[in-house]
Amino acid sequence: MQILKSPIIRWVFVLGWFLGVGGLTFLWHLGSVALIDETEPIFAETARQMLERGDWLTPIFNDDLRFDKPPLVYWLIALCYQVVGVNEWAARLPSALSAIAVMAGCFYVLWHFGRNSLDRPTQGDRWLLATLGAGVMALNPLMLAWGRVAVADLVLVGTLSLSLLSFFIGYTQTHQPRIQKYWFAGFYSCLGLAILAKGPVAIALEIPIVLGFVYYCGNLSQVWRELWPLRGTLLTLAIALPWFVWATLQHGKLFIDQFFVYHNLERFTSVVSRHGGGWYYYLLVLLVGFMPWSAFLPGAIAHLRLHRRRQWQQVERSQHLGIFAFFWLASVFVFFTVASTKLPSYILPLIPPAAILVAQFSSAFASSIGLPVRRWWLMVSGGVSALLFAAIATIFVYLPGVLSQNPANARFLPLLLAADVPFRGMFLGGAIGLAIGLLLITRKPQWLWLPNLTGMLGLTGLVIVPLIQVVDLERQQPLKQLAQQVKRERQPGEELYMLGHRKSSVVFYSEDTVHFVRKRRHIAELVRETQTPSASLLILAKTEAIPNLKLVTNSYQVMGQAGQYSLIRAARAPFHQHRDSSVSR
Repeated sequence: MQILKSPIIRWVFVLGWFLGVGGLTFLWHLGSVALIDETEPIFAETARQMLERGDWLTPIFNDDLRFDKPPLVYWLIALCYQVVGVNEWAARLPSALSAIAVMAGCFYVLWHFGRNSLDRPTQGDRWLLATLGAGVMALNPLMLAWGRVAVADLVLVGTLSLSLLSFFIGYTQTHQPRIQKYWFAGFYSCLGLAILAKGPVAIALEIPIVLGFVYYCGNLSQVWRELWPLRGTLLTLAIALPWFVWATLQHGKLFIDQFFVYHNLERFTSVVSRHGGGWYYYLLVLLVGFMPWSAFLPGAIAHLRLHRRRQWQQVERSQHLGIFAFFWLASVFVFFTVASTKLPSYILPLIPPAAILVAQFSSAFASSIGLPVRRWWLMVSGGVSALLFAAIATIFVYLPGVLSQNPANARFLPLLLAADVPFRGMFLGGAIGLAIGLLLITRKPQWLWLPNLTGMLGLTGLVIVPLIQVVDLERQQPLKQLAQQVKRERQPGEELYMLGHRKSSVVFYSEDTVHFVRKRRHIAELVRETQTPSASLLILAKTEAIPNLKLVTNSYQVMGQAGQYSLIRAARAPFHQHRDSSVSR
C-alpha cells in the first residue's frame, strides 16, 4: 500500500472504492425489480399514503392503521418520493443510503482508531484497514439482502451504528472536552432517531453495549460524568418522544396494545407468527449471512485476547475500538438469542462491529507488524472460507437439476439458465475457493482478504443481482402488471378482491384498497356488506383457482393473465346468493 502515500491518490482510491462497492452493492439496479411481498410493499405503500393524504403522523396501509413500526422509515421514503417520484428506487433509497452511511462510519473509525494496543499500522496500513472494513461491512449476504429493500431494518442499523460510533469517537476525545461534547450529542441524537426507526429496542441494545464496554475498561464512573446523562437523555427524548406521545393520545389503547405490547413485549417474550428457533439459530444465521467473513470471526475475537483485561485498561482509549466492537457484537447476539421471536434480519446491527473485528484481524497479518498473532487461526479461517465458496459452487451445480423436478418451475428454470446464473455461480464459487486454497498451500495467508473481497464483489454483480432479477420476472412482475392494469381500467365503485393469497404489492401498484379473501364465500360476505353503485367487481387470483369461484361463463370476463395469475371482472349478483360468516380482510 505504499502507493497510498500520495494524498491525492489516497482520496481518489477511497472515492472509487465507495462508488464501486457501495454503488454496486446497494444502488446498482436498485429499482429494476418490483417490490417483494409480503413486507416491503407495506412500507412503500404506507409512505405513499402519508404523502397522498398529507398526514405524516398516522401510518395507514390498505385502510387499516399500522403501528408495527414508528414513522421514521415512512418519513424517509415519503421524502424520497417527493424528490424522485413514487417508484421502487425511491422506496429502497433510505435503506441503501443507510448502508452506505454505515460503510463510511466504519471507514472513519478504522482509519482513526483501527489499531489495538498491540498493532500500530503505518499510514498505508491504516488505509488498507479502513477500506477492508468498509468492504467487509457491505459485502455479505445479510447486508446485500436488507440493504436493497424498503423496510425499517437498515434504517435502524444506520441510526444505531452512527449513534454507537459517535459514542466511541467522543469516548476517545478526553483531551478535547468541547469536541467530545459534540460527539456525545451525536450519540444521543442518533439514539433518538433509532427509537423512531424501530422503537425501544434501540435503547435495550445500546445500554448493555455502552455499560459493558466502559465497565470492562475500568472507567465507568469517569465516562458516566463525561456523558452528561441527564442532558443527553433529554435530547434523546426531545427527538423520539413527541410522536409516541401523540400516537398514545390520539389512539390510546389501540396503539399501546399493537406497538408496545404485541410488536415489542410479545415478540421478545413469546414466539410471534411462528418465527421461533433454538439457541443455535443465530449461529447458523451468522455463519451463512456473514459469509465468507464469518469464517474469520472466531479468530478475530481470539486475537483480542479478552482475558488480558488489565492490559486493556492501561492503554489509551483510542486503542479500544476492538474491545468496543466485541461488546457491540456480543450484546446484540445475546439479546436476540434470548428473545423468543427470531428472524434473520434481527441481528443486522451486529454486522458493523463484526466487520471492524474481521478488518483488524486480517490487517494484522497483511501488515506483518506488531504482536505475533496465532497464525493457525488465519489458516483455519481461510480453510473454512474456501469450503464456503466450494459449497456455493456445489449448490449452483445441482440447482438446475433440483428445480427441474418441480413442475411449478417450468417457467422459472429457463429464465435462470438464459441468464447464465448457475454457470456463473459455479465458476465464481469454484475459482475463489481454489484461489484461497492456493494461498493456504503457498503459506501466504496475509492475502486471504483479497480473494474473499473480490469473490463477494463478483458474486454480487454477476450472480446475486441477476438472480434477483430472474426471480422477479417469475414472482413479482405478474402481480405488478395486473395490479397496474387494475389502476388503469377499474370502473367507479368497482372493488378489488385478491383470492387465496395476501400480496401487499397489489395495494401499492393498484393504489387502492384491496380485499384479501381466502375463499369464494368470503367475497360473498363482503359483497353483501358493501354498498356500491358498481354492478361488477374485480378478482385477482391464481389461474388455477378461478374455477373454484363457480361462476357462470357469461357472468365474468378475463381482463388479463400474467404468470400464474389472472384478473377477471365478475358480476356482483351471483355473490349475493351465497351466504357464509367468515371474512378475512
